[in-house]
Amino acid sequence: MRAEIERTTAARSRFLASASHDLRQPFQAMRLFLDALCSQISDEKALSTAEMLGNAMTAGERLLNALLDISTLDAGTVTPDPQPVALDELLGQLVEEFRPQSEEKGLRLRARLCPGTVETDPVLFGRVMRNLLTNAIRYTRHGGLLLAMRRRGNRWRIDVWDTGFGIPEEQLTAIFDEFHQLQNPNRDPTRGLGLGLAIVRRLAELLGLQVEVRSRIGRGTVFSVSLEAASPLAEPPPSLATPPSSSAAAPPLTGMTVLAVDDEAMVLTGLQMILESWGCTVAAASDMREVFAVLDGLPDAPSVILTDLRLPGKVSGFDVIDRVRRLYGREIPAVVLSGETAQSALLEGQRRGCSFLHKPLHPGDLRQVLERLHGDDGE
Repeated sequence: MRAEIERTTAARSRFLASASHDLRQPFQAMRLFLDALCSQISDEKALSTAEMLGNAMTAGERLLNALLDISTLDAGTVTPDPQPVALDELLGQLVEEFRPQSEEKGLRLRARLCPGTVETDPVLFGRVMRNLLTNAIRYTRHGGLLLAMRRRGNRWRIDVWDTGFGIPEEQLTAIFDEFHQLQNPNRDPTRGLGLGLAIVRRLAELLGLQVEVRSRIGRGTVFSVSLEAASPLAEPPPSLATPPSSSAAAPPLTGMTVLAVDDEAMVLTGLQMILESWGCTVAAASDMREVFAVLDGLPDAPSVILTDLRLPGKVSGFDVIDRVRRLYGREIPAVVLSGETAQSALLEGQRRGCSFLHKPLHPGDLRQVLERLHGDDGE
C-alpha cells in the first residue's frame, strides 16, 4: 500500500513538473490583460475593483508557483550546478533586496558578514535564503532581523534571527511540512501559504545543506543553514541577482521595437497590448516562420527580442535568439520568458547574455528590464 502511494505521488509530481509551462500560461495572460485594462480606467471605483482582482490573482499565482516548485523538486528534474560563490556578496545582495520589505513593516534588518567562499548552486541556495528571510519578515511584528555568517571549522554557518512570536518546541519539525502554518487559523493567503519552509527542506536536501531551527516563545526564532567552506575566489563571480532599479526617472520606451514571440495566443496578445501602451513598436510572432515574416516588415533590426522559452515543435526561444542575431549580425539584447524551473535553461540563457523572467511575470518586472536595456542602448 505504501509503495503504491509513493508511486502515485511521484507520478503526480512528474505530471505537474512537466505541465508547469502550460499551467502558468493562463495566469500570465490574465496578468497582462489586467495591467493593460488598468491603464485604460480612470474611474476610481473601477480602479479599486481592478486592484482587488489583482490581489486575488497574486494570491493564486503565489500558490501555483509554490506548488509547481515543490512538484518540480519532488519529480527530480532540478539538477544543482555547484560553483564557487562569494557568500558575503550573495548575502549582501539579499540584505539590500529585503531591506525595503522590512522597513515597510517598521523592522530593522541588520547584517554581520565577512569574506567567505562556498561551493554551491547560487540560484538554488539563494532561494533557500530568500524563503527564510521572507518567513522571518512575515512573522515579525516588532523589533528586527539579523542575517549573520560565521566560520566554524571547515563550514560556514548562516543565521537568520527574528524577534517574532516564536515557535512552540513541539512544532519545530512540523513547520517544514506542506501547508503547516502557525498563527493563521483562517488560512489568510496574505500571511503566507505554508509552503516556503517545505521548499527550504527539499532544496536543503538537494544541496546537502544542514538546516536547524531554535526558538523561544515571545522572544523570536533563528534558522541556521550550514555548508562546507571552499577555497577563496581569485576573482568574484558575476552576480546572478537582478540589478537594482535606479532611483532616477525611468527612461521612456518610446522608439523601442520589440520582437515578441509566444505560441500562446492569449499571452502574445497581452504582451502586444502592454508593450504598445508603453510606447513600443511590436512585431508579434508565434513561431519561427512568423518571426521571419514580421521581420521582413521592419525597416531595421528589433531593439530587443522578447521570447517564450518553449515554442512549437523542437524550436526553443534560444533558437529564435540565435537565428535573429545571425540574421542581423549583431548581439541583439534578448529577454527569455519561461514557466519552467530547470537550472539548465537559466544557465543556457546566461551563456547567451539573456535576461530571464519567470512566468507568471508581473508587467512591472518586464518594464524594468526593458527600461534598463533601452537605457544601455542609448548610452
